[in-house]
Amino acid sequence: MIRVVLALLLTVVIGFSVEAQDLYVLHVKGDIRVNPENKPLKTGDKITADKEIKFMSQDATAIVMSREKGRMQLDGKKSKSSGSGEFLAVVTEVMVPMKLNMQMSTRSEAEFVPVRNLKEYFGEDQFAVVGEQLFVPLDESQFPEEKHSALVFRYEVDGKPKMKVLPRKQNIILFNKDKIFGNHQPVQGEIYHVDKVTKASEQLTSFRPVFINEDSLSKELNALADFYTTQDSTLTQDSLRTRMEQYVQDVYGKTDAYQLGKWIEKQPFPAQENVQE
Repeated sequence: MIRVVLALLLTVVIGFSVEAQDLYVLHVKGDIRVNPENKPLKTGDKITADKEIKFMSQDATAIVMSREKGRMQLDGKKSKSSGSGEFLAVVTEVMVPMKLNMQMSTRSEAEFVPVRNLKEYFGEDQFAVVGEQLFVPLDESQFPEEKHSALVFRYEVDGKPKMKVLPRKQNIILFNKDKIFGNHQPVQGEIYHVDKVTKASEQLTSFRPVFINEDSLSKELNALADFYTTQDSTLTQDSLRTRMEQYVQDVYGKTDAYQLGKWIEKQPFPAQENVQE
């Protein structure tokens, strides 16, 4: 009998510790509120797994992290309708493991290495750009600079094709959000090699560019750094930066690891101050 009681108490204690664990909020997409305060959930917040949250739409999601479970997603599609256009759930009811992105750019070298294959570089799914522009160095042996040819990004708006020449200077092409999309939302598109004389074209790759707001990403990575430095006092700068790069690829998609790494180095993350060199 005593053993049974002790076992039940142990189960309750363990269950309570799991429910009360701190979750660091890294990323929020859409409108999610924390009850009973009806407080908007935002990057940098800490909540417990037993909190009730309210999704203002089932498309809303958040990414949280805990010592016990690692990085998890709060999926609004697993919440239940309250009958008034909102969707309710306890945090643990909507926690699902995050899928890891195995499409990390191979350009993690310490130098600005020219690209030989645009399909391998951009991939064929989602490609993340930090900020609003990306510089892509081209291998001149694969992409000789010729007056009669150009690299063109093609996409469609309301079924109508749009074609934008990618500016090139000294074997570097500029992929700029405003110059390509203007007031339109970035969408799936293709890069073509176009002969201006014969009008012949060859599709080199197809992908969907995602431009990440730098201020938002800085807050997310600082929250990530806050989590890791709190959990591990022996963490090094190199290890933390590697985890930051992994986070970006998992959340936003394949990216240029070299340029991402340079951007991270320049950011003044307060949570990094006590990290070892």
